[in-house]
Amino acid sequence: MKHLSKLIKDSGIFDFYIDNFDLDDDIELDGISQYSAILASFIDFKAIPVLALDRHATHNISAFNYLEVIGGCVAIRLQPEDIESYSITKGKLTSIWNKLTEIGTDGVHLIIDLRYIDEATVNASALKIVNFLKKFTIDFSVEEIITTGSTIPAIIGNLIPTDTSVNVARREFAMWKQVTTASNLNTVLFGDYGVVSPDYADIDLDPRLFRRISTPKAFYPYGQMLFAVRGISFQAHPAGNGQYFLIADSIEQQIFFRGKPYSYGDQYIFERSSKSSKKPEKAGSAGSWVKATLTRYITFVSNQV
Repeated sequence: MKHLSKLIKDSGIFDFYIDNFDLDDDIELDGISQYSAILASFIDFKAIPVLALDRHATHNISAFNYLEVIGGCVAIRLQPEDIESYSITKGKLTSIWNKLTEIGTDGVHLIIDLRYIDEATVNASALKIVNFLKKFTIDFSVEEIITTGSTIPAIIGNLIPTDTSVNVARREFAMWKQVTTASNLNTVLFGDYGVVSPDYADIDLDPRLFRRISTPKAFYPYGQMLFAVRGISFQAHPAGNGQYFLIADSIEQQIFFRGKPYSYGDQYIFERSSKSSKKPEKAGSAGSWVKATLTRYITFVSNQV
């Protein structure tokens, strides 16, 4: 909260969504439903609550209650199964719309979240979204429509082997581009999961085992592609975390590397490469690399779209 308060103070009020998709809704906080407690903690920031279909019984109730107090906009998050049959989903959406009409809202944002996108399903996914939205936009009015997803799987080995670098298409971007070429859908907004898989979860392991199986990795977007670099396990490599120096070199040497002035993340990478005169003693950790590369990712995507 302290960091968020400072960010808003420095840059002004901005819209952001709060959801608890990846948390167990059965866990209450001091006897209060989890989503209600989470939303209450963000009440001073006027976060946008997120409605959904087929979630915990208290989820949408919590969002409606928050909206009644705070007002503003609300989002509706649909998953892949929600866009399979428009006729079934329409009935559920109508029920939500009736409640929103009763409460009142400044606007509704529709988020179609496909989570991890398999390479073989990009075109089919785009077509499903287009067919769904063509019917949806006739029956419902929203202020924003966003598609989102990710190229990065939960098991990184399914994307890139160890001690390797690869260039892969950004599937969420390709899907979005296809959707926006459809008639009347050119204003659909782009969303993604940055440099972390949507199915990411902390592994409950002994730290000694973690270093045995965990590997350093980094992602660098360019154009419609994603450059991925991965080392070997921290324990197996004599350099351990020092592998991040090698990863920095691998990224800095690419023709598409945008240079340290581009973003904090690019600067972070450059300073750990062999080209830097300010190379630190330590190459960084998995956490610091995610933070740095995510800021760079956001900068790039914001400029691109």
